[in-house]
Amino acid sequence: MPMKARYAEWAKLTPAPAIHQGPPVRIRDLPGATELERNLLLRYSGRGNLPFGLDEMMDDFSKATFGILLSDTEFVFPDDFQSLLPWERWDIENQRDVHDEQYATLTMDDFQAAEFLLGEGLDFYDERKNPLRCLRHLKRQAEAAAKGSLGKMPDRAVVGLERWASTLEADAKAHMAKKHR
Repeated sequence: MPMKARYAEWAKLTPAPAIHQGPPVRIRDLPGATELERNLLLRYSGRGNLPFGLDEMMDDFSKATFGILLSDTEFVFPDDFQSLLPWERWDIENQRDVHDEQYATLTMDDFQAAEFLLGEGLDFYDERKNPLRCLRHLKRQAEAAAKGSLGKMPDRAVVGLERWASTLEADAKAHMAKKHR
């Protein structure tokens, strides 16, 4: 079979990528994103758990943006897990592995996850085309919302309106600053 025919056959078997209407939602334009990024830059080294207060800010942003928290996307072990027999625990651990496999971003670094989520309609890049610092803590929620399995996608109209309002406000401040010189 010639290569062109093989590719055509492969293309038929591969699911079509999700097509999103309009430009992707820029996460950096959402309310609270700038403050969250600034706090991550100043107070978080990137290793270990988030400092006190920053974890609450991350949860608030996640809930407001995607309608879910990170804990909503994680596998929940039964309360009696430790008292189960080894083969019963293996079955539950296999269920956890199957659960985690639905999240492609779980094994991706920030650059790969940002590119994947861009294809899903969410722009996690800053103005210099680097992934936002919050991506590491929001990628599971973002993927679940984009796939429609949990949560919700941010409303494009609201994001556009917020971006327009902030631009208008910045222009007004610049105009007033020039006027008072």
